[in-house]
Amino acid sequence: MALPCGSRSISKTRCFIAASEASDFARAVDLYTGDFFPGFAGAGAAEFERWVDNERADLRARFVRCAEVVHRELLDSHRTREAVALARRVRATEPLRQHG
Repeated sequence: MALPCGSRSISKTRCFIAASEASDFARAVDLYTGDFFPGFAGAGAAEFERWVDNERADLRARFVRCAEVVHRELLDSHRTREAVALARRVRATEPLRQHG
């Protein structure tokens, strides 16, 4: 039984992951609000920092994959402004990555 995303028992990150796994790409894109644990740095926590960095990268990549699907759907339905806005959001999320 899936918990609703408004529930205190489930984090926004888990909701994002659940939406992407359920192929609810538009919802996943809406739920992604940026980096996981932004700016985290802890003295003596190198292993945790590596884990956080990996989670960030995985979540960003998941967002980009979902956004690519939504972008195609927006273009197919002639919603060009929304498609451009989403493309800019993806670019801002990973500015050094080549997006196709």
